[in-house]
Amino acid sequence: MIAQKKLRLALLWFLAGLIMAAYIMILQRSPDYPDMSELADLKKQIVSLQSDNQRLEANLADLQDSLRDTYQSIEEGLSPEELLLKDIADYRLLAGYEEVTGEGVVVLLTDSNAPLAQDQNPNRLIVHDRDITMIINELRNAGAEAISVNGQRYIINRSELYCNGPTIRINDQWFAQPFIIEAIGSRRELLAAINSNTSYAFGLKTRGIFIEANTSLYLTIPAYDGSDYEHLRTEDL
Repeated sequence: MIAQKKLRLALLWFLAGLIMAAYIMILQRSPDYPDMSELADLKKQIVSLQSDNQRLEANLADLQDSLRDTYQSIEEGLSPEELLLKDIADYRLLAGYEEVTGEGVVVLLTDSNAPLAQDQNPNRLIVHDRDITMIINELRNAGAEAISVNGQRYIINRSELYCNGPTIRINDQWFAQPFIIEAIGSRRELLAAINSNTSYAFGLKTRGIFIEANTSLYLTIPAYDGSDYEHLRTEDL
């Protein structure tokens, strides 16, 4: 009887040992789950890789377009010199050194004709350079591809726009009102950007500034003829 109990006890201990060994093996084979900080790092790496992938896809699309243009030029029988001249012409067009035409909008701004109220700041009734710059930015955000102010081509980071009382200076030329901004792009989208009740143009109207926008099927915007870079030079090799 005692021997049977010892045998049963030995079997129980043996089974318990088998269960413990199996449990240890399962733990050893189970994957190590990352903690919250590791998950955050992995998320950042994924976002970074996605951003890099989008950038590479955009670069690939640009290279494919360039390669397609090159093949087309070769099929047209252009020599390397002619192909280079074509590239230069394209770059001049994109840089604003060529006259361009297309559909778009014409925006007219003038100072307010409202009488000056008591204690009112008279500067609020005058069109300033900042006002014109903000209108230009709204048009650019709406997809404007070329912009001029009173017949002067506006180039971002190149054109200087200042005001002096009721006049403005752009590309070293002085102009009095009315100030006429012409922009080539989608007529519908450009007009919607100006007429939106959340636009800067709408805020000018609340100040009493006269602003009017109309679409045009055909606009001509001249080439940029402002001053060249003052300090930027290429290094002679």
